[in-house]
Amino acid sequence: MSTSNLVRIPPFTYIHILDNNSTITRIEIGPATYVKKENETIVLGPKQMIRLKPRTYCIIQDPIVFVDGKPAIIEFSDPNEPSKKLKTYKNRFGDREIRTAEKWQDPFPLYPGEILIGQIESLQVIQKDKSLKLRAVRDFFDEDFKVERKAGDQWVRIGPFTYGPRIEEKIVETISAQVIKPNTALLLQAEQNMVDVYGNERKAGEQWLIRENGSYLPQVQERVLKTVQGRVLTDKKALQVKALSDFKDAYGIKRKAGEEWLVTNKMTQVHIQDVYEEIVREISVTALSGRQYCVVLNPYDLKTKANRYGARELRKGELTFFLQPDEYLEKGVQEIEVLGEDEALLLRANEDFEDKATSKKKLAGETWLIHGPVSYTHLTLPTIYSVQISVVAVSLKKK
Repeated sequence: MSTSNLVRIPPFTYIHILDNNSTITRIEIGPATYVKKENETIVLGPKQMIRLKPRTYCIIQDPIVFVDGKPAIIEFSDPNEPSKKLKTYKNRFGDREIRTAEKWQDPFPLYPGEILIGQIESLQVIQKDKSLKLRAVRDFFDEDFKVERKAGDQWVRIGPFTYGPRIEEKIVETISAQVIKPNTALLLQAEQNMVDVYGNERKAGEQWLIRENGSYLPQVQERVLKTVQGRVLTDKKALQVKALSDFKDAYGIKRKAGEEWLVTNKMTQVHIQDVYEEIVREISVTALSGRQYCVVLNPYDLKTKANRYGARELRKGELTFFLQPDEYLEKGVQEIEVLGEDEALLLRANEDFEDKATSKKKLAGETWLIHGPVSYTHLTLPTIYSVQISVVAVSLKKK
């Protein structure tokens, strides 16, 4: 016997032997000394068995079938000698198997037909405030959630946990919790019909805000679009907002599509724009001193909650206010004129009204003279009458 036919197989190693007559490959596991026959060829090895360290796994392509912990064997007749029975291992061709250190604590060989895919990998640890988005690649029963999964289904597993991979599912992405800081909100969009964390039904493509401060872990059907920054409102700054559709705003007020309104610091210190809102412009405060006044066109009526289009309203200082939507200043902020003792104003009524200074009714077109000393603050300023002429007294001396 030639020493070249002796093959020494050390412990925890193995070889694959091809029978050239039957074309069947079998395995020999060490420790052993194997005598190779004339019709045999060693096609693999001696090769080290696969050792899985704690918390690791590997993927095997075309794994063999195990029955009661032993490889399953199939028998068939030799085509050349029908009376002779041949044996080989039963592989699950086209399939894959994940072997973890938890179940495969002892070193194991690769049987004929089995292929190691990639390298030995460590199990993935999902920390708190993170989750795994998974997708089923085949139908199976999910023992973790006690639910039947269909190919294409997606779901999330929320950390902390150690993820043991499965052939039936695929990792889509690792999702990190979004931190919602004060004066910000998270803009989300539904990727399919779903129910959000508030119990509201959402349609695919619908957007909404998460306003509560803290960490937020998106659901599987949610996509984070961006973080919305709030806008700080002060006594000198307000926002004019327009509704893009019918909705109830963050302050519990129902809005109609196209409706415009003001958001001031009396409503909130910081305004976060809703998905159904459009910020038209920033409004600066109008401040009137004790010697100033203005005339507002299309004034907003607080009782009717509507503008009085075509009307004019006098506003006198001291006063601060924000112009409501569709309100405009006729001539801006104007200074109140003061009449001296030797001055007078000739006025004409533009419409019928009651003169509050004299408690007399004035008719449209009527003219009258007002003598100084007096200031416009003591008059009903010219919203319903106009100044015709300013008169200055001339002193006459005897010669």
